[in-house]
Amino acid sequence: MKKKLIFISLFILIVFNLFADLQQFTIDPADDLDPYWSPDGSRILFTSNRNGNYEICSCRLDGSNEIQLTSTPIGELTPVYSPDGLKIAFTRVDDEFRHDICLIDSNGQNYVCITADSENGCSAPDWFVDGSKICFHSGNSNQSEIYSMNIDGTDIKQVTYSSACMKASNPDWNNE
Repeated sequence: MKKKLIFISLFILIVFNLFADLQQFTIDPADDLDPYWSPDGSRILFTSNRNGNYEICSCRLDGSNEIQLTSTPIGELTPVYSPDGLKIAFTRVDDEFRHDICLIDSNGQNYVCITADSENGCSAPDWFVDGSKICFHSGNSNQSEIYSMNIDGTDIKQVTYSSACMKASNPDWNNE
């Protein structure tokens, strides 16, 4: 049974232990967003705008050992660990507000975009259970759909076919 919940409140990250009190684990006036558990439950990924734009950070559950994993002049959002914890997929937002899916190693090395210069933008990645593919949403203001692709950005396939009045977004695979 899962006993902890992580969430955002007033742009700070909170861990809620179902059998204890709330615990704030980021202490900074900046916005901390997009929390995500590591597969082994020992660390939490999040994004923070402490240096002026959103970067991917990681810390232990008690807030210690905080590490900034990216350092770019553009923003990175929605980080998610691969099932084995070795890679992180995330959304890169450039200065023209284009969105692409990128990857880094869990230590912050080997930054690569796998949907660079996508026409309608790609965001909110999530990993397939076996780590072989990534799903994401892409679209414009009128339509948004869910897609899947290999982790090298090849073999992009549309997964949903929504009507004009319904948008598909923010995929999240059930790892059971």
